[in-house]
Order: sequence, then structure tokens, then C-alpha cells
Amino acid sequence: MNSRRLFFQRNKQEWKYQYRAIMSIFDWTIILYILVPALFFSGLVYRSWWLETPQWAEGLPVAFLFVLLFLLLWNGHFRTYIKDADRIYLLKKEALFIGLKKYGIRFHYIFEIMIAALLIAIIAPIWMKGFSMSVGSLLLLGATWLAHKWLIMSIKRKWIIFPVKWKRFGFQFAVIFILMITWGVSYYAIILQQIWLLASLSFVQMMLSFYLMKKSYTSVDTFEEDLVIEEQEHVKYIQFIFTFSFEIEKAGKAPSRRSPRLFANSRHIFKNRTPRNAFIEMFIKVMLRNRKYFLSYLQLLGVTNAVVLLLPPIWMKILLSLGSLFMLRMWIALMWSKVMVHHPILLKYRNHPASGESRKFVVIVMMVPFALSLLLFFILSIR
Repeated sequence: MNSRRLFFQRNKQEWKYQYRAIMSIFDWTIILYILVPALFFSGLVYRSWWLETPQWAEGLPVAFLFVLLFLLLWNGHFRTYIKDADRIYLLKKEALFIGLKKYGIRFHYIFEIMIAALLIAIIAPIWMKGFSMSVGSLLLLGATWLAHKWLIMSIKRKWIIFPVKWKRFGFQFAVIFILMITWGVSYYAIILQQIWLLASLSFVQMMLSFYLMKKSYTSVDTFEEDLVIEEQEHVKYIQFIFTFSFEIEKAGKAPSRRSPRLFANSRHIFKNRTPRNAFIEMFIKVMLRNRKYFLSYLQLLGVTNAVVLLLPPIWMKILLSLGSLFMLRMWIALMWSKVMVHHPILLKYRNHPASGESRKFVVIVMMVPFALSLLLFFILSIR
């Protein structure tokens, strides 16, 4: 078997694995009643952008779009499709091993070109009709985004070699700061039509990306860092599903500190020590101390507000807002069930009268800021 056949075989296996992982949460009811209508309405919305500029895009600054594109730069890695078992046989076949990595890295260079083309196609009506920019500047934007993405994916491989957290954090902070500056320079270059500056900056970034990836192309010494990236990418969708799965207990990492930062030494939140307040206090502490739970709430809030802001028809905004409030209520109920009902220690208190009262209070408290933010973004979108 040569490197090319081995790459296509493993790439096919990877796509099948990720497909099964995603389809494990999409049954026929979700596909029929949620996914298909969402795709249909997305097509209608996109078509309406070409026919008439959305109201929200008329006062939207170009810098806002650049911020969104900058946030989309930080996902993904260059993959090599190696496995832990390759150290037994494949690692000894240097030509076959390096050939496999070359095909994997080249595939992701091409794959990111397709992602950039998709992003450019999505923002094209807003860029040309809403911002009155030219097609040439749109293509330059796509090339600039692609050059930044290639460079970031190359640099992210170097984060793994910093086992000490503060060194890794310092390196990441420096990289993000420098790339924010280069992205800002690219923004002004596009606005001011400085084509040579933009082309030179993008060319340097692409060449730097190729240079940083050269060792992975030509050496077997990067096996360990390649393997770490492969293991992370292979299970990222599974981990995402597990994060929102309340039937599966996830084993978290052992804390490196003796006491939590929030409410250290189990300090009381409420002075009035009633059973109702005890339930509420425990739920608040768990939600704020567990980063995944709290970030899930913020992500749901942020995504819903962004969609409400971007959707043109008012009836779709109202429908989405009502639907998101219903989904939030279900999410809070699932969280309460996981944290307070199915917990081994609290299981004997599941039928306590104060449990139901505190649950209703928590639902109201968490839904109020969500509803207020939706109302604010709804008003901003129709002004």
C-alpha cells in the first residue's frame, strides 16, 4: 500500500466516524422538522439578501464583519491522520509515514480554500450590496482570511510543545495580539484599497505557514505532537455531544487548587437558611463553578441573540425568540435534573417540597436576563 491509498482509506474512515457521531443525535424527527426547514429558510434568507439589502446591514459597520471573520480563524488544525499504533510499524517505514502526513496536510490546505470560498459566498451579498464594495475587494478579503487561517493553523501546532501552562498562555497571548494587529492592518488595507500591501502581507503569511509546516512534511520527529492533534480532532464532536448529554456522566479533570475560586470554603450566599434557599444556593454554586455549564448558557444566549439580529423578517424573529425561550426552559430543567435530582448525594431529597419551589425560582431567574437580551436585540434589529 502506498501513501496515497493509505491517506484516502484513513480519510474515508474518519469521515464515516464523524458522520456516525453527528447522526447519533439527529434522528429522523429532528432532520424532518428542524434541520430541513432550517436549511430551506436559510436559502430563502440568503436569496432575499441578493434581492434587497437587509435593514440590519444598512447601518452595520464593516469592522463588525471583520471581527466575526477573525473569530472564525481559530478553529481547526492541519491533520496528518496518524494513529498511536503507527509507532509499531508505520513509523519504521519513513517514506510511507511521511507520505501519509504530506497528503493529510495538503488536503487540509485545500479544504481551507473551500471553507474560505464558502464564507465569501455567504457574505457576498452583504459585502457588495450592503457595503457597496467591489468583487475584487471581496476576493482580496477571502485571500487575506485564508492566509491568516493557514498561519494560525501552523502556529497552533507549536502550542503543544509548551507543557507549562503559563508559558503556553504567554505564547498564545503573544500570537493572538500580533495576529490581531495584522488583521487590523489588513482591514485598513482593504478599506483604503492598498492592494500591494495586502498582497504582500498575505504572501508573507502563506510562506511562513509553509515554513512552519516544513518539519511535519519532512521528518518523523513530530510524531508526538501530530498524535496529540489527531486525538483531539478525532473526538471533538464526541466531546461536544457528551457536553450536552445529561444521561452520560463526564469525568472532569482533577482540580489543581485546593478550594474553588468562587464561594471558597463553602461560604453561604443566603443568610436565611431555609431548605428552598439551600437548593438554590447549591445549584448556583455548581453552575458558576463548572465552566462548561456556565459557558453553555452564555453560548445559547449569544447565538440566539446573533440570529435574532441577523434574520430579516419580523415574524421569524418572534418565532425564534419564542422557540429559544422554550428550549432554554428545557435546558434549565435538564440541568436541574442532572445537578439536583440525579446526584447520588441529593437523590433522597428529590421529592422534597422545597425542591420543586426552588426549581421554579431558578427557571424564572435564568430566563429573565435571557428574555431581556432577546428583547434588546429585537429592538435593535428593527430600528
